[in-house]
Amino acid sequence: MYDDFDPFFEEFDKLRRRLLKEFFEDFEDIDFEKLEKDGWIVKRIEGPGTHGFVARRVLTNNMVEPRKRLIEVKDDDVLYDVFYQEDKVEIYVDLPGEREEDILVSAGDDWVEIETPTRKKKIYLKSKIDPNTISKKYVNGVLRLTLKKK
Repeated sequence: MYDDFDPFFEEFDKLRRRLLKEFFEDFEDIDFEKLEKDGWIVKRIEGPGTHGFVARRVLTNNMVEPRKRLIEVKDDDVLYDVFYQEDKVEIYVDLPGEREEDILVSAGDDWVEIETPTRKKKIYLKSKIDPNTISKKYVNGVLRLTLKKK
């Protein structure tokens, strides 16, 4: 039944084998001792059908060079993301250091306003929402708002 596809799968298998061979040959050039001396934690993975390694490193503040930001963000700016779904809108608002009981949320047909003792932000939405359906959850400095669409 699949005889017409056999040549395709044979060529695909040859390509797969060649790529895997080249990939694993590159592991031979890695100096694991140097990685470990540079502060990397390296775990080799060897087993049936498995060959490789996992390397990880914990960065400290003095190891990271500051980079120029793509946009200027002021300390009092409120960063947020809005996700439009079929029947609801989800808004994630970055509010580090705030207490959940100090966060006030109000809404209109096409906007949401978040107010804390130190910040205030009004977010205009592309979709009409039901302002009576606000669901909020605050975890680890991030406020998640869920609102049903009209």
